[in-house]
Amino acid sequence: MDVFDILDFFGGSGSGGDIFSGGMDVLAGFSKFAQFLQSLFSILGVVSVIGLIVMLIAAYVFNSWCIMLIGQKMGLDRNWMPYVPVARAIYRLRIIGEQWWKQFFLELWWLYGGILALLLTLIHGTFAAIMLVAYLLCCIGYNIYYRFLFYRTFNINPYLIIGMVAGAGGLINLVVDVLIGCTELLPPAQFQGSYFAQPVRQAPPRAPQPPR
Repeated sequence: MDVFDILDFFGGSGSGGDIFSGGMDVLAGFSKFAQFLQSLFSILGVVSVIGLIVMLIAAYVFNSWCIMLIGQKMGLDRNWMPYVPVARAIYRLRIIGEQWWKQFFLELWWLYGGILALLLTLIHGTFAAIMLVAYLLCCIGYNIYYRFLFYRTFNINPYLIIGMVAGAGGLINLVVDVLIGCTELLPPAQFQGSYFAQPVRQAPPRAPQPPR
């Protein structure tokens, strides 16, 4: 029996042809099922990406709203600032009395770091790498220092920043922002700004002078 006889057996009429035809139908069914799963996964992937984007936007808006409420408690105006990325950082700095230029180390540090990396590509060698690493370390250090001042401003134990080092800083910061902005549980203290600044003390009222 040669090759042609084998092909005639499977492709011809009779039991052999039925087996071959049934096998092809099964393969065609699996192929259609695989195409269906591929289409389903593609749709789920698109829906997941859209859902993730919506969740991130909702989280950003909610956090910005909490920051706005905190700023209002500190007597700040311009309620639009917490919703705009660059202005948001400046607004957060104003809450604790810090200077505006420190926003280069607070938010969008990844963007500023990327710009700095592009500029440093013009400088070859170890110096460029040292500058970039130093900037990133300054960003990490100032974010921790900012939270230290922020907690201190609202009479919270500032050593909660240990949670940032331990990896739970995002959750702790979110809870603290909600408690400060949406409740009256954490009123602001009587001082702002640098950790080395002294609390603002009110002068004692003077006793009325007797008429002469």
